[in-house]
Amino acid sequence: MNNLKKLTDLELLDLTSKAAKNEKTATLVLLTHLEEVDKRRAYAVDAYSSLFDYVVRDLGYAEG
Repeated sequence: MNNLKKLTDLELLDLTSKAAKNEKTATLVLLTHLEEVDKRRAYAVDAYSSLFDYVVRDLGYAEG
């Protein structure tokens, strides 16, 4: 990770914008995968009772 304190304000804003775009792309990829996991009920292969159960217990997301 870059040392953010050494960046100019413009560099910081540019990198922040790029990070946000990357995060949005990664989120879309994850949601697309989760949609397919749910359609196939693939979570059941590992004995999870639901997509929610899989996301919380296997992927480590918070219940909220």
